[in-house]
Amino acid sequence: MGRAARKRLFDARETIARYLSVKPEEIVFTSGCTEALHLLISGLGMGRRIVTSPLEHSSLYECVKERAHFLKVDVRGAPIIEGLEQGDLVMLSGANGETGVMCDIEQAALECQRVGADLVIDATQMLRKVPLKVPPGVTAMTFSAHKMGGPKGVGCLFLRKGTKLRSLNGGGHQEFGLRAGTENLMGIVAMAAALEDDFVDLTPLRDRFEAGLKEALDGVHVNGSGPRLPNTSNIAFEGISAEELLIHLDQAGVAASHGSACSARALEPSRVLLAMGLPRERVLSSVRFSFGQTTTIDEIDEGIRRIAACVRELSEYGLSSPR
Repeated sequence: MGRAARKRLFDARETIARYLSVKPEEIVFTSGCTEALHLLISGLGMGRRIVTSPLEHSSLYECVKERAHFLKVDVRGAPIIEGLEQGDLVMLSGANGETGVMCDIEQAALECQRVGADLVIDATQMLRKVPLKVPPGVTAMTFSAHKMGGPKGVGCLFLRKGTKLRSLNGGGHQEFGLRAGTENLMGIVAMAAALEDDFVDLTPLRDRFEAGLKEALDGVHVNGSGPRLPNTSNIAFEGISAEELLIHLDQAGVAASHGSACSARALEPSRVLLAMGLPRERVLSSVRFSFGQTTTIDEIDEGIRRIAACVRELSEYGLSSPR
């Protein structure tokens, strides 16, 4: 039974490595992206100068905000890849979880190679959303299974062979001595299986959704531009309180959030949208929608109808001013 379990672990590691075009021994399993980032911050970042951006997920931002150098943000909502010489460990999201705007990973990797810095990419939003390979110059990438159809509570990181990483928790030999504790075999196997499912490009659904809302309502604005994830739309409804709209959407059976999907309880103005330079009133009117591999055109059209009805109701009853 032990040998059978080990083979399943080996096969899952090979599947994920093959998908990313990396070596199996460069895949380290964790409980998810947050743990993977903490492992890298602790194991790579102690005593080093960290460069990041104000657009990062809180699992990274909150851990390094007191000591990091922050890159500027361009008009489309991506970090400007300049000034990387300010540090020797660069940590960036490959795609923003609130807007879907993608970072130029290849440019960041080339710049990090030029200045001699390690580059860590939080790629958990990208897996099975867009084609993804690990370019030269990237030291590590982090992933969560539940963002691409797998179960919650499991993920992994790519760690380039030869990188010296100090273990976050000792006491066991698992995961090449980098992550002690019995592996979540069931979750790992399910994560690998999700990568083998047929891929569906969601770009046509996203574009239909955004165009449909603009046709149905006045004052609809998409936050973020340029290359974006096909599954994410961050929409500002001019003059509408996002907080009130979320309540109405929930009652209408439409799932949405005010920020990233895993911060659905947060009703504070989005730090990411503010960092993009958007006016506070627009930020307070913005709602994030996302789509999955099972989302249908009929669901998109019905979603547009329900969202438009909620916005009109808020406008009609005077509950539309963002606070």
